Amino acid sequence: MKLGIVLLGFLFSLQVFAVQHIKIGFDVGPDDFQKRKEKIAKFSQELAVILGLKVDHFIFTSNMDLVKAMNEKKIDFAFLNTMSLVYVEKQTPVKILLKANFSNPYYHSIILVPNNSKMAKIEDLVGKKLGVIDNHSASGYLLPVLDLREKKLESKVEKVQFSNHKQSVEALLKNKIDAVATYASDEKMQESGLDLVPGTKTKFKMIWISKAIPTNPFVVRDEFYKEHEDFVEEFMMRLTAYKSKAKISEILFKYLNIKELVLANSKQYEVVRKLTDQLEAAK
Repeated sequence: MKLGIVLLGFLFSLQVFAVQHIKIGFDVGPDDFQKRKEKIAKFSQELAVILGLKVDHFIFTSNMDLVKAMNEKKIDFAFLNTMSLVYVEKQTPVKILLKANFSNPYYHSIILVPNNSKMAKIEDLVGKKLGVIDNHSASGYLLPVLDLREKKLESKVEKVQFSNHKQSVEALLKNKIDAVATYASDEKMQESGLDLVPGTKTKFKMIWISKAIPTNPFVVRDEFYKEHEDFVEEFMMRLTAYKSKAKISEILFKYLNIKELVLANSKQYEVVRKLTDQLEAAK
C-alpha cells in the first residue's frame, strides 16, 4: 500500500516547480472545528505525498484571523465558505480558482414545514417560529431573512437560532418550531439538511426556495498567484476532475466531503456580493 502511495506521489509530483511548500487555510464554523480538524490534517498529509510537496494546513473559525494570516503570508490558498468570500476579498486581494461540488456546484436555501402544516408560502410564516442558524449562513439565515425583509415581514416572524442545521431540523421534528431554514442541492432536495437527521425526508414539505448560490470557493492569495502563476495553474488543475485522477478525488471526498472541485471565477459569486450588500443596506 505504501509503495502505491509513493508511486502516485512520483507520477503526480509538482517538484518541477520552484515552489516546494504550500500553506492552505480551511474556513470552518466553530461548531465544526473538533470534528473536522483530524480529517483536514489527514487530507493535507496525503495531498503532500501525492503532489510531492510540503503542505501545511491552518484551520480558522474566524474570518478576521484568516484574513490576517493571508496578509501576513502565512497561508497561500484557502477553502472558504461562500459567504466568507465577500468579507475576505474586501480585506485582502484573492483570486477565485475553484469551487466545491458536493453533489451540485450550486445550492439553495429552503424553508420546510411539517407535511400536515397549512403553510404553503413564505408569507404564511407570520406569527410563527422559524428555525435559523448562524447569521453568516446563506442557506440557514441570510437568504430567507432577506426575502422576509424585502416583503416587510421579518419583524412578524420569530427567529429561533440553533448552532447548526442538524439541531434546527431536529427542533422541527420535535415541534419546537413551526418551520426551518436549511439547504438543498436542488428543487427535488436530492441532498438537503434533512440528510443530517435520518428518517425525516418524508415528514416535511418545502414552501420556499431561493435562487441558486455557488458553492464554497477555493482561492489563492493574489500576490502568490502573480509570483507563481504557472505553479498555481498546474496545482489548480491537479485538484480538479480534469487531472485529479482517482487518488485526489478519493481524499477530497473522504476527508472534505467534496465530490469534486470544478473551475470557478469571480463573476459566478456576484450574486453573493449583491446579497451581502442588500443585507448590509437593510440593517
